[in-house]
Amino acid sequence: MRIPHELVYRRTGKVKTESDESIDVNNQQSRNELTDAFNSLDLMLDHEPFVEEKERRNYFSLAPGDFNGSIFKKPDSSIFGVAGGTTLQTALSLSSRHVIDGVRLTNSAESRGALVQLSATSVVVFRSCVFERSGSSNAPVWVTVANGGKAVFIGCMFLGSGTGGSIITNAGAAANVQVVGCYNGTGIAFAGVTSAALGNI
Repeated sequence: MRIPHELVYRRTGKVKTESDESIDVNNQQSRNELTDAFNSLDLMLDHEPFVEEKERRNYFSLAPGDFNGSIFKKPDSSIFGVAGGTTLQTALSLSSRHVIDGVRLTNSAESRGALVQLSATSVVVFRSCVFERSGSSNAPVWVTVANGGKAVFIGCMFLGSGTGGSIITNAGAAANVQVVGCYNGTGIAFAGVTSAALGNI
């Protein structure tokens, strides 16, 4: 949307003319349009909690900021980072069909385990996400997938380090987890997944 310009009159000490009144009306219309446009995005703001209010198709559009992870159980609940700087700081648990797009997932002092946990019933697409473990730990895990769970990672980046461990711990068939066009900066090789067009950084 093109943001309308707000006109300003400068008639200090003078009575408003009909032209000034017209400018006031135009300015109010501009403010109303901006408010309507912002509200239509239905953005979640920094630290606002996730609540799956509907039985299906809960969409969460995140503004830049820090958010706590959550447990998603409703079908088609999806998360979208609207702009850069959107971070999930605690574990994200997924149990149904979901799309996670354009967010950074990391751990914190209170959440040192896997960044994302997928159940046996999950079917998830991750697009343009950054999975980053901070601090060193023994046998770190970035993502866990239960037997039967399915996931596709497209254009994502995996960062951090540790001793041993695995980027994606997949308890099911390798074909159930596909990693495509991603960069790996962990120093740990992908295993137990189907991968293509990967790069190391």
